[in-house]
Amino acid sequence: MKIASSVLLCACVAVEIAALFIFFKGFFPIKQTLPGRASLSDQPKEPGQGGQSRPVQPLFGRLVIILIDSLREDFVMNDLSHPPMPYTSGLIRQVSTHAFLSKAHPPTVTMPRIKALTTGGIPGFVDVVLNFGSSALTEDNLITQLYRAGKKIVFYGDDTWINLFPNHFIRQDGTSSFFLADYTEVDYNVSRHLVDEMSRSDWDVMILHYLGVDHIGHLDRSDSPLMAPKLKEMDQVVNMIHQAVMEHDEHRSSPTLVLLCGDHGMLDQGGHAGTSYNEITTPLVFMGSKYRNGKGSAFSGVAVDQIDVAPTLSLLFGLPIPQNSLGQVITQLFSSLDMTDQLRAVQINAHQVVQVIKQNVPDYDQDPGYLQYFRAVKGHGNWLDIHANQTSTVSRDQLGKKVLSLYRRAMEAMISRVARSLAMYDLHAMAVGILLFWGCLIALLSTINSSSSASVNVPSSFLLWLVVISTGVTTAAVHMALCLRPNSSELLCTTGTVFEASTALLICFLIFTVTAGTVLLCFTLYRQLRNISLGWIFEQDMLNVFLIGGTLLHTISLHSSSFVEEEHQTWYFLTTTVTVLLTGRIVVAFIRSGSLSVKKTVDLSTKKDLNKKDKEDIVFRGGSNHPGAENLQTRYTQVQKCRLKDGNSKLLGENENSIKLPQKANSAILDEDGKMFKESHLSVQWYPVAAGVLCLVSARVMRTWNQTGNKWADRPDVGDWLVRPDNKLCLSILVIVSLITMVLITPRRDSRVVRSLMFLGCGGVYCFRAASGAVLLPGVYNTVTKGIPEARCVYLIIAAGFVYSVAQWFRAVNQKKAGHAASLVNYNRAGHAALAFVSDLWCYLMLLTTLLNRTHNIPLMALTVIQARCLSGVMDTMPDVPVPILTLLYLWMGNAAFFFQGNSNSLASMDLHSGFTGLDKHNPGVVVFLVVNTVYSGPLLWLFALLVTLTNRSAKHCQTAKEFVIRYNQGMHRVVQTVLLSRALPLAVYTVLMTIQRYHLFVWTVFAPKFLYEILYTAEVVWLVLVLLAISIAMNKLHILE
Repeated sequence: MKIASSVLLCACVAVEIAALFIFFKGFFPIKQTLPGRASLSDQPKEPGQGGQSRPVQPLFGRLVIILIDSLREDFVMNDLSHPPMPYTSGLIRQVSTHAFLSKAHPPTVTMPRIKALTTGGIPGFVDVVLNFGSSALTEDNLITQLYRAGKKIVFYGDDTWINLFPNHFIRQDGTSSFFLADYTEVDYNVSRHLVDEMSRSDWDVMILHYLGVDHIGHLDRSDSPLMAPKLKEMDQVVNMIHQAVMEHDEHRSSPTLVLLCGDHGMLDQGGHAGTSYNEITTPLVFMGSKYRNGKGSAFSGVAVDQIDVAPTLSLLFGLPIPQNSLGQVITQLFSSLDMTDQLRAVQINAHQVVQVIKQNVPDYDQDPGYLQYFRAVKGHGNWLDIHANQTSTVSRDQLGKKVLSLYRRAMEAMISRVARSLAMYDLHAMAVGILLFWGCLIALLSTINSSSSASVNVPSSFLLWLVVISTGVTTAAVHMALCLRPNSSELLCTTGTVFEASTALLICFLIFTVTAGTVLLCFTLYRQLRNISLGWIFEQDMLNVFLIGGTLLHTISLHSSSFVEEEHQTWYFLTTTVTVLLTGRIVVAFIRSGSLSVKKTVDLSTKKDLNKKDKEDIVFRGGSNHPGAENLQTRYTQVQKCRLKDGNSKLLGENENSIKLPQKANSAILDEDGKMFKESHLSVQWYPVAAGVLCLVSARVMRTWNQTGNKWADRPDVGDWLVRPDNKLCLSILVIVSLITMVLITPRRDSRVVRSLMFLGCGGVYCFRAASGAVLLPGVYNTVTKGIPEARCVYLIIAAGFVYSVAQWFRAVNQKKAGHAASLVNYNRAGHAALAFVSDLWCYLMLLTTLLNRTHNIPLMALTVIQARCLSGVMDTMPDVPVPILTLLYLWMGNAAFFFQGNSNSLASMDLHSGFTGLDKHNPGVVVFLVVNTVYSGPLLWLFALLVTLTNRSAKHCQTAKEFVIRYNQGMHRVVQTVLLSRALPLAVYTVLMTIQRYHLFVWTVFAPKFLYEILYTAEVVWLVLVLLAISIAMNKLHILE
């Protein structure tokens, strides 16, 4: 039985997408929460006989929350003589506040942090994905409790709050947090309401969420020259609100509490989402008239959890604590109360935590924290008895502090236990996802020995098919049995609606098909491998063994969290080693033969008069319409033998591992349109060696451009130096040189239109950078703007170029050949058209990457293109390197380029600002597309460079369109196989690892972010596969028309 390998590849793509979705939903669970709302009636009675259920009396009447996005703790709390926020820092030094360090749980992005501040719960990691589309928060929270208590709330700032709490605000004005190019209007839209609101008395709670600091970090860095003025602006906002509150409180019966906080911090590079100190640590400053004139507490660097804000504010305003809260009250804020009320506040908090542990932990009654809670309650009752008996104040206070300590230790133990149990993995869905991943891997391995026109031969014996079908049925039956269990998978087994029932049946059929197919293909793979002996490995070329072995070693290294964090070191080592290996082979070949060759093509049709040398070099392969080509003699180039140093003679290309070293030979061809292309094999001894050395040098330079990873990310690098304000001139010159270099080395040097578009596009990129203030262009851009018109001009140039290239390709496809002799079929028009088109695509991708990447990374993009051209020159001397090996080599270089850009496996390194290039409003689809393509611009450049290299190789070695199309489709088939295999292998292994390590200490800080990157990379690969399929279809059309 035969299965078409192309059909198998398409099926693998579909199944891999399904596997990603199923495993993702199983591994990243939605946190389980208690339904309903807490109420004051749920509060416990005080311990002892005759205890009453009384609430803590509120200490404040109004609340102002000033949340500054990405406010790092050192922006407020530092010992500098000139602090960034002098008024706020002064209040802290004057002991007129209660100031703390607030620790946020990962992921450190806005929406999960707002949830933590308002619910007191620990959001799940999946919230980092949901951050791009917030919906109404149904979980019990502080804002809803304030609303239910009749408090009037106004809000201004990040519209995430409006999405989470719809219909809660009497007045609101939201701004998009995702339009990162704006750092002025987003804050002005908040501050412009302050004067009016501070003069009103019809509100009880005012929430302000400022975004400018966060946007500047994404645009540049934490030490950007824009940051100091922005922090001073925020300090003026605090000053104005604080002074207004102090003045108004003189006429109010209850004071106002002002809370200054951040949702998360930021790295020095400006990003966030990870777990570094600068990302999770923010200031938490309570201020107001109650703490004026030194009535606060001295800042001692005490750290509290961000989730402690919800229970603290709830009790300060006499509200019930949100019932899913895992936070602890900050007792320092209750120090003005007597010990009775302090103990009552902590008891209410501990009782609420007990309710959470009862709902989430089956054996809660055996938990040490739960048992300690009852000891604290007993001690609390004893203290109340002592207090009732009028025992000395000193002994009462000492005993009261001991009881407070007992309550806190009990809560810490219970919170730790609950936090481990809140996220329930869907192991059923994870197992199905892993099954699908491994099925894809087996299927791809079974297609290795097939070509684009061949099929996979599978055994057809009755016994084998019986085993195959039995295995599939058994697996499907096990799946159905698991679905019948009480706590079955909601994703795979829900049948409440017609759609859900249809989905469940489809998944069952998919499990049966994949399992049966995997068993069948395992037998097929076994038949292919059983004739391979161990000696076969030693017979392979060293390059093949190293690339395959390195890929396997990298996959194995993912089992270590340190290797995941520092994955860039693995790729730097592998790519450097393989480049040294390639350069060494060229040097050895040079020493043996004494000459190397580079093929040059010159368009003679642009010359009006052919000189004598050109006339002598013309070889007729088509009609001769050029007037200077009449009566010329034909000269044929004879293939010469290359004599190796050891005396053995081998014909060109005779040995698979031999390097092609042709002699100097010149020829020219005339096509049917009279266009003559002179092809010369020049005996240039230094070029391939120099290209290899240049690859090594450029890689070394790119390694120092952006420090990444975890251990050395904070060390200075070239990018840090370039973005300094006093180095703007150097950066400008370097960007200009880089853009000019990219224009000069474009693979379409023979097309004036494409080169002109590249020149205009690079000029537009520079103007865009100048408009945003990153580089200098005196006399044109004297003020900083968003550069939207300039960016859109570059987009327009790219679109116009793409339309032009498509039109040129269709023109080549539809061109008639009437009037030419049958001998003209030797002309390879398909190859020239395809090479021109893919080269154009690479040029437009260069423009897009230079537009989207950070300014200091533009030279990095130029170095990447130079390195790709040099590697192409090196591989021209090795025409017999198999396509899968060549594909692996380019994939390796792309993986290294990913880290050269400054990316890492931490979500904090993701450049979100690029998603808003040229946009004047938030468009989620466009933003995600631009961000993903920016993050993976390095791998994309290398993959398209591979496409150019393979197309060029096919065009060179084929004389007819039919030969070219067949060879090209075979090559693309191998590329798709290898690329998909490079994705299936790590995903199959890594998902097993994540399942095993799901309770690992670093599962959410290391392994989970890496998996999200793997998903994004797989999406890019699927997009590339679709492009390759589209080009292959066009190639087939060319073949039909030929």
